[in-house]
Amino acid sequence: MINRLEAKRSSLVIIFAIGLALYLAVAANGRPGGGQTHSSSSSSRGSSSSSSSPSSGASSGSVSSGTSSSGFSSGSSSGSGGSAAIGAIVFIFIIVFVLFVLVVVARAAKNKTTPAPYNPLTGNNMDLELEALKRADPNFSTMLFIDFANKLYAAAHEARGSGRIEVLAPYIYEAAQNYLLSLGSAASDLSAVTRVVIGTSKIVDVGNSAEGPAITVFFESNYTEADQHGSQRSYYAEEQWTFRRDAGLVSLPPGKIDAIHCPKCGGPLEHNETGACVYCNSVVRCGQFHWFVSEAVTLDRNERGPQLTQETEETGTDLPTVYQPNFQETVPAFIAASPGFSWDRMNERVNYIFHSISQAWTTLEWEKARPFETDNIFQMHRYWIEAYQRQQLRNVLDKIQVNRIEWVKVEQDAFYDALTARIWAAEIDYTVDAAGRVVCGSPNKPRAFTEYWTFIRTRGAKQIEQRDDHCPNCAAPLAVNMAGNCQFCGGKVTSGEFDWVLSRIDQDESYSG
Repeated sequence: MINRLEAKRSSLVIIFAIGLALYLAVAANGRPGGGQTHSSSSSSRGSSSSSSSPSSGASSGSVSSGTSSSGFSSGSSSGSGGSAAIGAIVFIFIIVFVLFVLVVVARAAKNKTTPAPYNPLTGNNMDLELEALKRADPNFSTMLFIDFANKLYAAAHEARGSGRIEVLAPYIYEAAQNYLLSLGSAASDLSAVTRVVIGTSKIVDVGNSAEGPAITVFFESNYTEADQHGSQRSYYAEEQWTFRRDAGLVSLPPGKIDAIHCPKCGGPLEHNETGACVYCNSVVRCGQFHWFVSEAVTLDRNERGPQLTQETEETGTDLPTVYQPNFQETVPAFIAASPGFSWDRMNERVNYIFHSISQAWTTLEWEKARPFETDNIFQMHRYWIEAYQRQQLRNVLDKIQVNRIEWVKVEQDAFYDALTARIWAAEIDYTVDAAGRVVCGSPNKPRAFTEYWTFIRTRGAKQIEQRDDHCPNCAAPLAVNMAGNCQFCGGKVTSGEFDWVLSRIDQDESYSG
């Protein structure tokens, strides 16, 4: 893929060559009378690519090449045979020269081609395979599965740092364990892997076979490694893990699927010298009771801490909205199964959550956002809040406006409903240091953007009538602890059991539906 600079240079070279050829043609054959013409055109097609990274909020780049054409004409009048011969020779030279320049430019462009940033693409038949998996396992929930995958991912990296990766043997195959240890472990001078935060996790492929299903998940993450001498290094990583399990298994329900314990008896992950669980005395084979990681691979890994003062341009805002293929058919079924549901009330809820989260972010009082986010996204956002605090910075968001909410996807499984909306918004967005000096962004110019926000709620939950600043379970003033439980009734407000909560945010340039 040719970048914009190379495309411009190539165009200039072509224009220069044609212009020179035109000039030579006119100079050689610029005689009064009659004429002849010659024209040629060339075109090329380009593609675009985009990527996003949790270490920099969201950033992407795209390049494309369009169609260019050129032509020139020259006129000549009849004369002596010698002049005609010379003119013919000059004309042939011009043609050869132009073709030579075009070949040189094409070869240069090919040599300068660079691979596009990695953008995980779903398998061609993923939707069909996913539906087949759900028919075989009615309890399967993509939301619960991703929660499990995220929890295991964090536990695995922490375990390699503490030297206890073998404890996860029921969930991570030996080859995948070795892959993790190759990244660094207690045996190679590490003392801990901490601050594991997952910016993106998405299913990119699904397969079904007689041996059982397989699901491939793409992860973008940040984590910090500490060595035994006290030094710390922060990393940004892209990894792809493949999960498998035996055929015929049914997924565990909420509260159990993401509990990393003995898959057979539910006891803590502890084993004796033979590898058997100390509670049930069983040696659990990978995939026997639960999903396990069969393969893992690093797509990108580099030493890079949180980039908090790096300005990135908004990309993707002008992209067309991505709708669920059968969106119009899924909406009536969802409405029929959701008594009292109102799109107007849902839009109010989204607007309230959007502003509440933005205010909690800009004041660094992240506990105020706790009632509105699931555990995973709350922990991810808290990582960035703490990064700002460590660097004595504050990202200021002001004059927040939600201009448009457009619903694009409805998903239902045995346990949850999920609604995804594309949100058009604008806000003042800049970063200041401890002295109040602006170090990034503009305190005057609003920044317009769009994002895809996904909200979840327990399947069959009734529409909540009380205000958004009150507990959806007991109607007391909204106050929750860090576990997401109401301080009055103890209800798990952030689970989606009672009302809609935010479960993920996708940038528009990377959202695929």
